[in-house]
Parts: sequence; C-alpha cells; structure tokens
Amino acid sequence: MNLIKNCRAAKLKLGKDVGIISYNDTPLKEILSDGISVISTDHARMGETAARLILDNKKEKIKNIYPLFATSDDPLKDDIRKFENLGTRPFFIEQAIGKALEFHEMIGSERKEKRLCYLKNYWMERVKDLPKVKINTSLDPKWGCAIGNVAIEGKKPADLEAFLFDKYKIHTVSIEWENIHGVRITPNVYTTTGNLDLLVEGITSFAKT
Repeated sequence: MNLIKNCRAAKLKLGKDVGIISYNDTPLKEILSDGISVISTDHARMGETAARLILDNKKEKIKNIYPLFATSDDPLKDDIRKFENLGTRPFFIEQAIGKALEFHEMIGSERKEKRLCYLKNYWMERVKDLPKVKINTSLDPKWGCAIGNVAIEGKKPADLEAFLFDKYKIHTVSIEWENIHGVRITPNVYTTTGNLDLLVEGITSFAKT
C-alpha cells in the first residue's frame, strides 16, 4: 500500500513507469490501481505432487521437493522421512486426533456450522450498535461462520486484546494487516452464551474508556 502511495506521489503510472509484484492474491489486489500482479505458492499442487510420489514410490523424485516444515537435515536428500519433521510439539494433541474426529462426526458439519454462526452473531448483535464499536465481519452466514472481527474507534486493536485478557481472561488476537484493523474473536462449539456475555461486557467497558 505504501509503495502504491509513493508511486502516485511521484506521478508514476503502474504497469508503465513501474511494475509491482505482490505475494499472495486477495480480491483487493484485483481492483487496486487497476490490478497488480501477484505470485503465490500452489499448496494444493504441492500436496498432490508429494502424495503421488509417495503412492508411486518414486524415490528419485523425493529430493526435488522441499519439506513444508523446516528441517535440520539436508532438504534435498532423497529420504522420504524428511517430510515427517514437525518440530517440537506436544504428543497429546496427536493422541487426541481420533477422539476429535469422533466428536466431529457425532455432531456433524452442518450442526457445527450452525452452532458457530449462532455464537458469532450472538456477541456481535449485542455490541454492533454501541458507540465507537465497528464490526468488520458480516452477520450473514453466507459470508462468515465462527470468526468475527471487532474494532473500537480511536483505539488500537492490541490495546483491546490486552484489556480483554488482563481484565476478563479472554484470549483474542489483534490484527493490523493492510486494511484490516481489529480484534479476532473465535468461539468454539463448547463456548457458552455466558462466556460471550462476559465478552460483551468487556467490549462495552473498553469502548467507554
């Protein structure tokens, strides 16, 4: 964004006087300054290639693929175990995968989606009309499910994140990226409306400061 501003200030025409190549595509970049070129990694293609080589047992191709996670070994070696490196991690997470899948299949994707939409809209509907509060996520299920983003005019997202954690022990994530400025709120299926009432109280209190 700053680069485009600098080009405009210098009266340089993008695509003629100067070219910009950006990482990772977003809808905004398609219309920004009549469109800017982007490059991005095709993770789906990478995964398909790795899976095909594993299934076909073609060892001679293994060395040509970099592991997705950093490894202390030679990333170009032809040992397929280089793809197993996941870094330091708690094994209880892997041990719980089976139970997590059972729980997901028990409640079903459709019920899970409806539950998460309900929880997101529950807290957003209660703060969207408060002074200074700006909701950055649609309440329409077509455009959003669990994640909601909220901002307070005149306040930094990081300050709201710290306030909610320090005063209410609610963990959120502040985001300041391109034109997105706010705090990400992500309930889970087990989150209660009582938990969200506490969140609403915290946002209301912070907006008054």
